[in-house]
Formats: sequence, structure tokens, C-alpha cells
Amino acid sequence: MPVDGFEIKYSGADDAGIDLRKQTDIIEQAINELDAKVQAVKSDWIGEASEQYDQRLLSWRRNVADMRALLGHAQVSLGDITERYRRGDLQEAGNWNARR
Repeated sequence: MPVDGFEIKYSGADDAGIDLRKQTDIIEQAINELDAKVQAVKSDWIGEASEQYDQRLLSWRRNVADMRALLGHAQVSLGDITERYRRGDLQEAGNWNARR
């Protein structure tokens, strides 16, 4: 463990973004599967149920799009942070090698 008690696991930082994207894909797939099942019976619905479902479905799909956008921004930020730590580690390694 480093002297300051802080350490970054580069593979873990990279994997976090991948895992979050996978979970977003799973959510999107679940929404699509639900919609496919609902479409099979939706024509039998009476009243506002059909309209309310369409509005809710649109909202869910917007939420997934928002999740993707936020994850994209977060992944860029995480990549920047990780790269800065890598550069810092390399610089410190160079400093120690120069002292040998």
C-alpha cells in the first residue's frame, strides 16, 4: 500500500465504466422485452391505459438515454483521472530511478 494510504487499481477503474454500460444495456433490454409483451395485449386496453403506458414507456426510454449520456461523461472523467494517476505514477517511478 502506498505511504499516503491511497492506491488506484487501473483495471478496476476501466472495468467500472464497462460494467455500468452493461447494466444500462440490461435495463434497456428489459424495457424492450416488457414493451414487446405489452404490445401483444395493448390493443385490448380500454380508456387511458394505452396512452399512459405510451407516456411511461417514452419516459423510461428517455431515462435510459440520459443514463447513457451521464455514463459517457463519467467515463470520460474517469479516464482523465486514471490517466493523470498513471502519469503521476510514471513520473514518481522516474524520480526514484534517477536517485539510484
